[in-house]
Order: sequence, then structure tokens, then C-alpha cells
Amino acid sequence: MATGSTRTRIKQMALELFMGQGYERTSLRVIAEHLGVTKAAVYYHFKTKEGILAEVLEERMQPIEDVIAWAEAQPRTLSTQQEALRRYDDALAHAAPLVTILRENQGDLRDLAVGSAFRALGTRSLALFRPPEANLTDQVRAVTALVAIHTAAGALASTEASADEKRAAALTVGLELLASAHRACPPAGRCPDAACVDGPAFPAGSRSRRNG
Repeated sequence: MATGSTRTRIKQMALELFMGQGYERTSLRVIAEHLGVTKAAVYYHFKTKEGILAEVLEERMQPIEDVIAWAEAQPRTLSTQQEALRRYDDALAHAAPLVTILRENQGDLRDLAVGSAFRALGTRSLALFRPPEANLTDQVRAVTALVAIHTAAGALASTEASADEKRAAALTVGLELLASAHRACPPAGRCPDAACVDGPAFPAGSRSRRNG
């Protein structure tokens, strides 16, 4: 069997096992047994199961990395942050199985490099959606927009709706939360026009009627 094909099969099987029985209970030997190959065949490609997860993390998370890099280079306006959330949602769908593994095995992965990399990515993601100089309430709204698209599918597992319908509903709520978070400008003199709702800055204590 071609080397590239074997490597891909190992990663696919490892993901299935990490999801089904957990990271801790999955070993290279278990992966090999489920593939019908020897442990040596798996070891030829990956020396550790963390190495498998690290490679999958790099592959599956690259679209999210690309969205973050794009958003970090944009002005912090409502329209760009909403577009970033749409792009993030699309990228997250590609990485969904991996995100589930990382979230459900946090204890086992906490001290590993893959756990640190995932936390760092999460920190950058959360920072993208906080309006500059926002008060605490609006920071919570903005952060919850991201949390919504991460957790809606799991939280609504028993709801009779397709995965795409749940994603769409979560994205709608996330976009509304971002709009709400951007309604109020910071105190006068501290808010550059581009940091608030697209358009001129609003006086302290006033609200934009364009998004609410």
C-alpha cells in the first residue's frame, strides 16, 4: 500500500478512536489493530499518538489560522468582524471533529504541545471579536458570539434539526450579538470612527440605531 495512503488511513483511524474512546485510551497498538496492520507499520509514520494529533491539528486548523490572520489585518469594524465570524464558522466546520476531540480531552492534553497550541489559537480567536474599548457587558456579548458557534451543535444534540440548521441558527445569533456589542461607543474622545459601528462615532451615552 502506498506510503501516503497509509499515513492518511492512520490519521483517519486515530481521529475516530480519539472521538470514540478518548485520547488516553488510544495507543499506537490500538490504532494498528483497528487498521489491521502491525504497530511497527504505524510507528514508521508516527512515533507517538501526539504526533498524529499534532499533524491533524496543523492540517485541520489551518483554515481557522487563515481566518484569524485575515481578521487581524482588518479594521475593527462591525462589518469586518461579522465577516470574520462567517469565515470562522466555515473554517470551524472543516475542523469540527478535531475541535470535539480537543475539547473533550482537555485534561489529557493540557500539558501537551497540541493542547497549548489549541489554547493559543482560542485566545487569538476571542481577541478578534472584542470591540476596542468596549465595556464589560459588550465584551461578554462579543465573546459569546464565538462561543455560540463553537458549542451550539453539542448543546442542541437532542434537538430535531440538522447539523447545518444548528450551525445557521448559531451563526445568526452570533452576528446579532456582535451587532449588539457594537451599538455603544466608548466615552467621547476614546473611540476612533473605525472602531465602532461603521460610520461616525456616536456621543457618549447614545446608541447607534443602525444595528439595533
